Amino acid sequence: MAKPRRATFDWSMIVIVAIVIAAAAAVYVRDGAAAFFSVLYGDLDLFFDVLPKVLAGCLIGALVTLLLPREVVTRWVGAESGITGLFIATFAGVVLPGGPLAIYPVASAFLVAGADMGA
Repeated sequence: MAKPRRATFDWSMIVIVAIVIAAAAAVYVRDGAAAFFSVLYGDLDLFFDVLPKVLAGCLIGALVTLLLPREVVTRWVGAESGITGLFIATFAGVVLPGGPLAIYPVASAFLVAGADMGA
C-alpha cells in the first residue's frame, strides 16, 4: 500500500510565504532596493551552500533505514544498549561531516529504525 502523498503547499507553508513577502516588502520600502537585493543574494548564497548538505543527510538517512536491519540498530544504539550505545552514537556524530544539517536527518532515520532517543 502506497503512502499518501503530502501536500507541498499546506497551511504552514502559506503562512511562511506570507511572512517572507511581508518582511521583503518592509525591507524594500524602508531600506530600498539595494538592501533588499543584498539580503536576497546573501540568502540565496546560504541556501545553495546548505542544500547539498541537507540533501546528503536525507539520502544517508533514507539509505541507513534500508541497509541496517532494525535488530542491529536496536542492539547497537537501542534502549537496552546502555552507555555503549551512547558512545557509538557519539562517535557516529563526530565522524559524520556536515554538522546538524546532515546529522538531524540521519538521527531521525535511526530513531525510525529503532535507536533510543538518548543515543
